[in-house]
Amino acid sequence: MIVNATDLPVSADLERGFGDAPDTVAETVRLAADAGLVGCTIEDTIGNRDSPLYDFSLAVERIAAGAQAARALGFSFILTARAHNLMYANPSLGETVNRLQAFERAGAVPFAPGLPDLDAVHAVCSALSKPVNFMVGLKEKSFSVAELAGAYLW
Repeated sequence: MIVNATDLPVSADLERGFGDAPDTVAETVRLAADAGLVGCTIEDTIGNRDSPLYDFSLAVERIAAGAQAARALGFSFILTARAHNLMYANPSLGETVNRLQAFERAGAVPFAPGLPDLDAVHAVCSALSKPVNFMVGLKEKSFSVAELAGAYLW
């Protein structure tokens, strides 16, 4: 309905891709494109509070499968990969950066919601070669455009 209601390009947050298997993520990307989307976000969370993230290797395989499906579409489809490590207990910026770098190598736009401060924003931006997606609106983890630009330029 949203795609048909506008002439603007539409991207959707497709959570964990509607399944665990890399093939499921790839199929989700294909179905998203068939529905008229020009992009989507897939995250590395399992949905289990006790063990919230996919194992590193499986998380990367899932994003790589989605990116491969996106490249095969015949038009520019933007796959954004969300590394959620900072949103759960025992956050590790190093683990988040490792995941983002692997997602970037797999062909996705990296995204880490919950970067705690401008130093973390700078660390993530410095570690990656692609533009980084940034979420605003999280209490005490949002920054102005000017602050973000400064963090990137450090």
